[in-house]
Amino acid sequence: MIYKAKDHLARWYSLIELQPDAEILKAREKAIKKIIKSDDKKFWLDIIRLSLGVTVKNTSNREEKFVLEFKSADPNFQIENNDNVVKVLASISLCFKLEEDSTINYFIALALNNSRFLNQYDYEKTIPFYDYGIKYLSSSQNDIRNFDSDSLQVFIEKHKPINPTEVLELSKIVEIINEQRENIGHIIDLLNNSNSVLREESNVSWWLLGEYSKTLNRPLKEIGVLNSIAAVAKDLYDLTEFEHGFQSAEQLLHKALSIANNGKSSFDKTSLYDFINSFDDDTIKKWINEENEFSEFTPCLSAFKLRLGFDKGDDWSSAYSKQNWNGNIKQSFLPVQISLEIYNELMLQCNG
Repeated sequence: MIYKAKDHLARWYSLIELQPDAEILKAREKAIKKIIKSDDKKFWLDIIRLSLGVTVKNTSNREEKFVLEFKSADPNFQIENNDNVVKVLASISLCFKLEEDSTINYFIALALNNSRFLNQYDYEKTIPFYDYGIKYLSSSQNDIRNFDSDSLQVFIEKHKPINPTEVLELSKIVEIINEQRENIGHIIDLLNNSNSVLREESNVSWWLLGEYSKTLNRPLKEIGVLNSIAAVAKDLYDLTEFEHGFQSAEQLLHKALSIANNGKSSFDKTSLYDFINSFDDDTIKKWINEENEFSEFTPCLSAFKLRLGFDKGDDWSSAYSKQNWNGNIKQSFLPVQISLEIYNELMLQCNG
């Protein structure tokens, strides 16, 4: 049996009340169902912040768009000294949202994924909102690129054209013509999607075969591993046709980095701090668009941007730790881990 978020509501809410009343649970679920109808991306970034225990700067998102919904459903809802209550309800709301068919769920899942890269935040594992996000990422990246030619043939067979020998009333003819117009539009969308998938796969294959970084306009073997970490992430991002990233992004980036490593698949670890310090300002500006939004959901790109405010050689690690995107910038990672995170952050900015 597959359980839904609502089936876990009582257990999750027990973090606030050990034995929650049925009427309270009903009121909470009513409020949550209203909240998850919103597709405001900035609002949901604030919900993630609340679930991580981060102070939200936009108080209207917390008080008016979130807390007020629970107050409307339950007049006795606690509106003061309620940080833990809000944190738990924000976490639960994320689980409910990620089960919905929403156009912004990939964005939410990416933000959740990125928020944990530097082990910035602990989260209450009883409410697995982070796991919901990772699961959604895995499924959505695959689904958007699926193209089943058999299902297209079935669709075409099911919607055959008008029989020219059949006598029909004018209203029926108009109805059928409109239906066929919609069917043709659907078929064109399927074919366009298929073409995009094929073009994307072809471009990525040629990129790896060519062993060349368009971002730096140099062969990967000349660049070396350290310089390739961000370059291959940006290259793959530029080759991504869809708003959803590649499910196989880690494998593709590992292959590109192995080329830069002269075919070797084993790598020395490096920290984000040491990696970024190896570049000058002009090179850093190739990785980032300074007009984009930087936050705790883009820890790597935020580090790039922060580094631009310092002279090369300056120690900027303490300045980084003071920002909202707290994390140990000097902890070590494999090159592909940093590269994948940069790719995911670029995808988040694209979806934002």
